[in-house]
Amino acid sequence: MKDKIILASSALLAIGAFASLLVVSSVGSWRYFVAGGVCAAFSHAIPTPVDVVKTRQQVDPELADEHILNAARIIAKTEGLGVLWSGLGPTVWGYLMEGAVKFGVYEVLKPVIKALLSWLANVSSWGIFNSHFL
Repeated sequence: MKDKIILASSALLAIGAFASLLVVSSVGSWRYFVAGGVCAAFSHAIPTPVDVVKTRQQVDPELADEHILNAARIIAKTEGLGVLWSGLGPTVWGYLMEGAVKFGVYEVLKPVIKALLSWLANVSSWGIFNSHFL
């Protein structure tokens, strides 16, 4: 029960931080979140069949010694072509969220970090902070 409370409060805190980041960001910044999410989801969806075949080769002794193309043919022949795309939904959904947060937050925070670094450079040039004291 305690773990669920901690998990729920962490999720709410993350959602709140994400929402406040969107509120204080510029008007068109939603594009960064969408673009990052779509690109990450698409780029990780493409190799899904390769991942399925690789995983099957690791767990199935009959496929272990086969070339990856031969193993894919055997899997598609015995179980159908659609099984090569198993796991596509969770993969796309997970990387959609991950890419949106990673690239969106990066693009939104770039001007904030730039302003902070400019301010620090300005402050460090004050006479109080010269090299004699640092």
